[in-house]
Amino acid sequence: MTFVKGQSGNPSGRPKVKNLAEIRELAQSYAPAAIEELGRLMKHAKTDAAKVAAIQTILDRGYGKALQTIDMTMRLDELPDHEIDNKLNEMMRSMAIQSNIHQATLIQ
Repeated sequence: MTFVKGQSGNPSGRPKVKNLAEIRELAQSYAPAAIEELGRLMKHAKTDAAKVAAIQTILDRGYGKALQTIDMTMRLDELPDHEIDNKLNEMMRSMAIQSNIHQATLIQ
């Protein structure tokens, strides 16, 4: 297949998942065995990289991924009031989204 400028390489888009709940249920049925295998790798893997990856995965699933902090400085005195409001709303939305992602990770 050759690339044609201005034409999508995938005109019909990504294939739709027919039954996401069924796929999730199937994946979750493998979770106990997957955790056991991660535990085995953590203890008996031949390389430190494999051990660390297994440990990290176990901790991420058990406690959630570590939160990332964002250090941000902004000169608000140089912006008009409506732009300050927009920036604050944008930051609050971003924090809410990150919080929801973190909470969803903990719930799963």
